[in-house]
Amino acid sequence: MNFTRVADNTFLINQEGQFAAGSLTDLTLHRHQGQAELALAKTDDSYETQGVFQSDAFKTPAFSQLLMSWNGQTPQSTYLELQARVKVGDQWSAWLSWGKWGTTIASASVTNDADPLAFVDTDTLIVRHDARADQVQIRALLHSDHTTLTPTLQLICFSVLTDEQKHDHDGGMSLNKDISTPAYAQLVRDPKLAPNICSPTTITMAMNRMGGNLLVEETAYQDYDYVYQGFGNWAFNMALAGSYGFQAYAEFTTIDGLKKEIAAGYPVGVSVQYTNDPNDKTLPYLENAYGPTHGHLLLVRGFQTIDDTEYVLVNDPFAASNQQAAKRYLLSQFQNAWSTHMAYIIHENKPALIADRTKRQQAFLRPTDEKNTFALYLGQHRLAFPADFAAASDPLRIKSGSLAYSLTADPEDQDLAGQHFYYTHATKSGNVYLDLTEIKKQAAGKKSRLTLYVMAALDKTYIAEMPIV
Repeated sequence: MNFTRVADNTFLINQEGQFAAGSLTDLTLHRHQGQAELALAKTDDSYETQGVFQSDAFKTPAFSQLLMSWNGQTPQSTYLELQARVKVGDQWSAWLSWGKWGTTIASASVTNDADPLAFVDTDTLIVRHDARADQVQIRALLHSDHTTLTPTLQLICFSVLTDEQKHDHDGGMSLNKDISTPAYAQLVRDPKLAPNICSPTTITMAMNRMGGNLLVEETAYQDYDYVYQGFGNWAFNMALAGSYGFQAYAEFTTIDGLKKEIAAGYPVGVSVQYTNDPNDKTLPYLENAYGPTHGHLLLVRGFQTIDDTEYVLVNDPFAASNQQAAKRYLLSQFQNAWSTHMAYIIHENKPALIADRTKRQQAFLRPTDEKNTFALYLGQHRLAFPADFAAASDPLRIKSGSLAYSLTADPEDQDLAGQHFYYTHATKSGNVYLDLTEIKKQAAGKKSRLTLYVMAALDKTYIAEMPIV
């Protein structure tokens, strides 16, 4: 079979024979750390600029929407681009793109409006005119602007939304299970990012439960879609998790589908919309929610039945504190809020890659002649920042970042993202502003160690420490 069918509507291409069944142009297929992967072919010790994988056509259940996900590695100056075309009746659509994605480029979705049969809305292919498609063909482009570097592709997933799923409110599977998972509130993160980073917060919780030690801002800066101008591109979120060594994909599923993941030991990210106001008839009501949202991601970590009433246990980033992010919602209300049926599936895969991708660059702080101003050095090299480096901007600028610090004992604590963080800014001279008087108050008079984290788009995270007496 040319795919792995993980559900009736969800298909994976991630095995050597499955990739080999398609056509490969200027690509090689090999195994790396026990996993099949595609890479650019070499000519005279130089990688090709671009290679193409194209699958056979797949017969699927009739569907109105399609999600695409992929996992791969994208070194400097490389990217991946996934495309699909669908058959509606006896006609094929054009090849429709999910945009260019990579961890070292300004990833960007594309607008696909021209085709009369279907279009891609950021991360979701939608069949036009309330029609249904029943065949899919996949194409993957691997691109490099560097002759000694190649991207690799380990997994392609596509999941289709059928009419049966749209109206399926199953829940016949009985489950009482709560998976211990770190809970993070997006609203306590860098204020310039906080309102919009529910998706990066959700996948950070899932990844950190399985060996990651990421800060939410680190995830967010790598998650941004510079065309969509947001952090919520479902395909890019799963590609990012995949780049950290997890097997990650988006799928359309059901309540029982969520329960099966929880039973297997994996929390699941879901896309919801809701209000906490029972008088607001524009959104589904969700008792105990923090506020209203027209589009939001949260992490389902379990299910519980109390006195014959079923609840879903979640870590909801829309919360005023990390402690308040862990919530319990009525399952009947949650089902109405989860009308998209979209889920993030994130499993363990490559622990060594997780550790390698989360390495931070050690730097140090040096006082300057300016009061409360410190220069950041990497060895003998001073790292200078634009004065507006940490300033709010909408859309996000590529040269934008966060300057965060904690006053805890160990910067390598297992749940680093669960610590309390403060945020500061760059000075006109390109240095870091640290108000020592205020910091001593924050430390409550205790001897502490300040740990500064410098996080930015398309850059490493730098870390520097300084004792506070």
